[in-house]
Amino acid sequence: MKRRQFCLAILGGSLLGLTGLSKRLAANPISVVASLFTHHHSAIALGKHYLTLFPEEANYEWLITQTLRSLPANTEPQVLKKALKRQSQKDFYDGNTVMVDGWVLSRTEVRLCALLALT
Repeated sequence: MKRRQFCLAILGGSLLGLTGLSKRLAANPISVVASLFTHHHSAIALGKHYLTLFPEEANYEWLITQTLRSLPANTEPQVLKKALKRQSQKDFYDGNTVMVDGWVLSRTEVRLCALLALT
């Protein structure tokens, strides 16, 4: 399995556990982000590494805006899961990627990891 496939599998598999995401989004964005990942320690480590490469992005509110603003409000978890997947795919299509520790990741994915690292 290639690195990109592995990362997408982790994110995709993690997104399967979404329940009530839209209701929690307004109340506590970080709990929403945490629910996206099953391997929190790995996501946090990746987020920390990303923030060492891009320290100007180490701003909680800015990262929330950049990563979660495109999510549709008050919709089913499956719709939100698809929205995140589409955004990640769009990042790859647009070249909105970053190399972190030899891994090419979408900005959306790695910024979600950075949010976890900031908490």
